Amino acid sequence: MDGLGIKWQQAGLKQTPVGYTKFGTVKLDGLGETTVFFIGSRSELGRVSLSLPPDKAVDKSEFDVTVKRLLPAAQIKQVRASCKDEGVLGGTAVYQVVLPGHRPAYVLMGAGTSKMGVDTSMDIAAQFSKDWNCGP
Repeated sequence: MDGLGIKWQQAGLKQTPVGYTKFGTVKLDGLGETTVFFIGSRSELGRVSLSLPPDKAVDKSEFDVTVKRLLPAAQIKQVRASCKDEGVLGGTAVYQVVLPGHRPAYVLMGAGTSKMGVDTSMDIAAQFSKDWNCGP
């Protein structure tokens, strides 16, 4: 992950109750300075979370376009749409992403409203998390 232009806020991984973590920022084309949060073991990625800047936030109608813009070389397939109980602007969707020569990864796109406007996050994981399923 060090070759991606991420400016880490700490030198190494920090051991926490959820695993090893690392926090930083990266500049993404068209989205600007984006917060990056890594969670995993010392040798394996568990999940990477990105928080888009408030002025570049997207609502759920733009999730497909945003994933395709960030990962243009990937094959992308939506595997879960927004859940029925999610709001009009806020919501989530899950995508399977396959980069040439790599195993599939999963992307959870999420948007919610706050005092600052719409917040957008993107979680990338090696496996579909059961936490990403819709409620009953």
